Amino acid sequence: MKNLKKILLTVFIVLIFGCRRETPLELEREEKFSLDYGLFENELNLFNLNSTYSRPDTQILMKEGIFYIVNSGGQKILKLSSFGDLLTFFYNPDTNMEPSFMKKDPQDVKAATRAAIKYPFNHPALLTVNSSKGLFVVDSVLDERIEYDHEENLALRDIILYFDENGNFIDYLGQEGFGGTPFPSIEGIHTNSFNDIIVVCRTQTSLKIYWYNKKGDLLYKIPIFFNAIPNPYEGSDKIFSSIDKIIPDFDDLYLYIKIDYYLEERDAATKANLGVTYDKSCLYFLNIKTGKYDKKTDIDAYEGTEAAGNENITFKKVYDLIGITENNWCYLLTPTSKGYALEIMNLKSQKKYKKDLIVSSGEMFYNTFHVSSKGIISALLARDDKALIVWWRADKIIGDK
Repeated sequence: MKNLKKILLTVFIVLIFGCRRETPLELEREEKFSLDYGLFENELNLFNLNSTYSRPDTQILMKEGIFYIVNSGGQKILKLSSFGDLLTFFYNPDTNMEPSFMKKDPQDVKAATRAAIKYPFNHPALLTVNSSKGLFVVDSVLDERIEYDHEENLALRDIILYFDENGNFIDYLGQEGFGGTPFPSIEGIHTNSFNDIIVVCRTQTSLKIYWYNKKGDLLYKIPIFFNAIPNPYEGSDKIFSSIDKIIPDFDDLYLYIKIDYYLEERDAATKANLGVTYDKSCLYFLNIKTGKYDKKTDIDAYEGTEAAGNENITFKKVYDLIGITENNWCYLLTPTSKGYALEIMNLKSQKKYKKDLIVSSGEMFYNTFHVSSKGIISALLARDDKALIVWWRADKIIGDK
């Protein structure tokens, strides 16, 4: 009896003190499934990062509980259920083995629910999915198909592949629409409630936004020139600015443009230039119809402290814009010692929430995040042995507000 009491007491102590408790500032994390590294259809070739392209190797997107993972190094795309079951495997047959489920008995129910789509991907890197479950994938053409913009001294190599809801390849989207000229370097692709396709490209002098309807007709072409972006510091020429990200509104003809501002630092005594320091960020609302900025919202810097000798020093750090929901909540993220600091801000009421997303140091080999239109944060967290697919239900915080 005494031994039983000791065992129960030990278990009680472990449960109370041995388990890590979530604090009110932490957002609950849920691990959905994991993916091994390798060459099979349900594995990722995550560390084949020899490409000269500047885009990330692997991206994740979650829509209505279905996960899409585009793996450039493996020249493939995985469509998976929320339990990690492979639903559709898009792959380059020249660099991937035929999926194992294709060799199984046709009567195998699980194998029969899977689809394998062959396509000669070159460097698939970004994707989006519309409400009809159509898949749009940013890829690059082969070297012999690259075109050149001699006026801007640009190589035009990016195209957008369109697969319908059944996985059938339909056509590719270029600057003028389907079948058009390749784009400058694409750094963002989005769809909205009307199934429009919005493409954000970077050139040497500007960011260019191409806005198409669901039929692929070009509706708007909007340049955002780097030498003409808004400046909230009146009369000062010691300002350095950088466009972080451009995201379209889900329902209206607006673009949200986040710009980070840096100030020149000088020594008080010698006036020597000490470089630049981050000051603040602003989110601008660009009205597509008028071409004017209708509104500006300031974004707070992340403020932290670190030990320096016998004192603590306060520092400011920039948040990255990772998404905007259909009900106008802005999601901002920056790395911390705990993992990431999250700030969620309502663009209408200015209400804010701040949370910690716990990610261990062993899960930081490679991270990529996605915010769904409803506000769920999904992430691929790479460890040395496998990749974890997790999410944080931030939608429970914002609700329908």
